Amino acid sequence: MAQCIKVCKNEGAMKLLPWILAPLLLAATSLPDWAKAARSLTGEGDAGRATALQKLKAMPGIEATLKEALEGEQRFLALDAIVALGLDSLFDDVLRMSAADRSGFSCLALDALAGPSRLPALAQTYRERLLDRGTSAAAKVVILDSLVRMRERLHPDLLGALLEDASPEVRSAALYYLRGSLVTYRDPELVPLLRRVLEGRLSRQLRVQALALVSELSEGELSSLGPVKIACSGDLPANLESACERLRAR
Repeated sequence: MAQCIKVCKNEGAMKLLPWILAPLLLAATSLPDWAKAARSLTGEGDAGRATALQKLKAMPGIEATLKEALEGEQRFLALDAIVALGLDSLFDDVLRMSAADRSGFSCLALDALAGPSRLPALAQTYRERLLDRGTSAAAKVVILDSLVRMRERLHPDLLGALLEDASPEVRSAALYYLRGSLVTYRDPELVPLLRRVLEGRLSRQLRVQALALVSELSEGELSSLGPVKIACSGDLPANLESACERLRAR
């Protein structure tokens, strides 16, 4: 009986399979040619990417096609194609589209398309979006990563607000930005923010992240922190436990 049930279940699943796969196959086959090529830009190796690029470049009016596609369901495939083709002429169109993009994916495209002359204005746009309550957590995470790589400064008040954001992902990204500013660019004005973070109520993940940052600071930067009110719980890796004790002893 058990064997029969197993076989019957398998047969039932096989009967349902065409109904499950049909919409997926239809969606794949109904894609326009440019979108099919754009899908091949990733996941098919260098040769597949090169072939896809050749196809896209050979398509008449591809720039106008991709510009229009930014407003449709295939907008993320359009972004892939625009970046792969280096169509910086569509930068302003991508910028407009990004205002409503809650995934943050369009910001990656903007980063790739922006030449040196566009970076200051783009950074200012990013700052304004970090201030906007309508900006999604995912977009804020991408923006913070972009700004630290662009070496663009955030006002300490804005960064402080992001370090207290409701989203743990945003708080983690803000702490990563703080690390980049302190360790890579040695911005002394942000040291007090680190103290606020360390003395705040942290999840274990953020505590580990913050103490890892402390372990990278110079003696002078540690001295500027002064004594920090922090509990060293004993459940940390040895190097971070040591960093924690150093903070309490100062």
